[in-house]
Amino acid sequence: MASNVFSITSTQQVVKLDANGQGKIIFTVFNASDHAITPAKAQLVTQQPEIRDWVTPGDDDADETGKAFTPKIFARGATQQYTVNVAVPEKAPAGKYGFRLTLIGVDNPDEDFTEGPLINFEVAAKEAPPPPTHPKPWLWIILGTLLFIGVAGGVIYALMSNGDAETQTVAIANYKGTLITHAQTSLEAQGFNVEVISSSHPTIPKQQVITQTPDTGSYPLSTQVQLTVSTGPNLVAVDNVVGSTFNQAKKALENKGFNVIDISTSHPSIAKEKVIKQTPNKGMHPFGTEITLNVSTGPGILPVKNVVGLTLSHAKKQLEASGFKVKTIYLYHETKAKNIVTKQSPQSGVHYQQGKTFSLTVSKGESPKATVYQHCHDDRRRPGYAIQLKAGKYKLADLKRKGINNKDISAIKTNGYIVTLYEGDNFQGSKLVLNKDDSCLVDNNFNDKTSSIIIQKKFIRFPFNENRVIQPLDIDIKR
Repeated sequence: MASNVFSITSTQQVVKLDANGQGKIIFTVFNASDHAITPAKAQLVTQQPEIRDWVTPGDDDADETGKAFTPKIFARGATQQYTVNVAVPEKAPAGKYGFRLTLIGVDNPDEDFTEGPLINFEVAAKEAPPPPTHPKPWLWIILGTLLFIGVAGGVIYALMSNGDAETQTVAIANYKGTLITHAQTSLEAQGFNVEVISSSHPTIPKQQVITQTPDTGSYPLSTQVQLTVSTGPNLVAVDNVVGSTFNQAKKALENKGFNVIDISTSHPSIAKEKVIKQTPNKGMHPFGTEITLNVSTGPGILPVKNVVGLTLSHAKKQLEASGFKVKTIYLYHETKAKNIVTKQSPQSGVHYQQGKTFSLTVSKGESPKATVYQHCHDDRRRPGYAIQLKAGKYKLADLKRKGINNKDISAIKTNGYIVTLYEGDNFQGSKLVLNKDDSCLVDNNFNDKTSSIIIQKKFIRFPFNENRVIQPLDIDIKR
């Protein structure tokens, strides 16, 4: 049963045949339903079985066989055109013939089906030749005289007249692909009556001619020339489908007549099967445009890069670009400059899941040092040496290698350390423990007495156990 899913109209109800028994008609089909029909197939239904080979699809609409239409995609509200050619054989019997264009949705043929209007064409009867006669001899004289008069009159008429506009033929050029203004102006200048029909087209630019009827050739000036001009692509709204599941996005886009391509991409935080990105983005785009969807496969398992030796900012940039999180631990380092990564966990060479956390140990630069002075600070007349010592134990031989003489220290800058001075070598004899700066050891009766030194970090003493001491770590942890 026919339905009103499609609206099928034509430029005329009767196909006019030329002297060769040929004609053409254009149908305009509009999807009047509330859904896309992908695809729809057009068929020609004839009233008389013998004319099936007389009525065929136009060249632009025919499939490889030339006898059937190529299926087309109809988005909701979309319009398509179909051209039908009529070619009557020379010995076809006279009579009135008819056919219809029908549209059928391939996926749901019972519901998506519409019959077009009945189109007629008429084959005129050919006049029978007169029976042979045997004229009398004297008639030849009369016929010869009349023939001479006719030929002479024709010559005189041809010389005196430019021809009747009703019978004079003029060549029509091929205007397909040219601007409508040029085509229409040229044809009207030749004396033809021009009819212009507008239609959208996915590839032919706006204002260019899509088809012309009749085609190239010589025709009487009384012929009406029909030009179909492009209004450009049929633009359809593309929705934003980022965040939707791939199946939801694909269905929504294909229902509007778009072609969908998917690319699988791992992502550390977007769930599997969710759309990460679409190209092109939301907006108005031509019907049938190819839309690429990047679809998440979830977090990926990636090889771990070696970032030891890089600056912290460079290392974080690399790891976060791969989808990893970063935690930092800051420690003093005697050879690595400040903000250089000295250690990483996990180490390079293994595989790690995106979204997991990396631990980076970062240099705080060299640790602070205590300073020993040869003279008291108030003794400006003798500046002497000032030598820095990092945490550690220094016997007399060690001090001498640093340039410090035996029993030659008069002032100490602790710089946050606990500094223990020993009167004897190898940490023997009386001692002086300092946890703050001393600008002159004379006050503590330890001036020029030091032969060995221990420099250590301050201890933390827990109140619940006064005998237990723990040395704290110089660690800063940042996420």
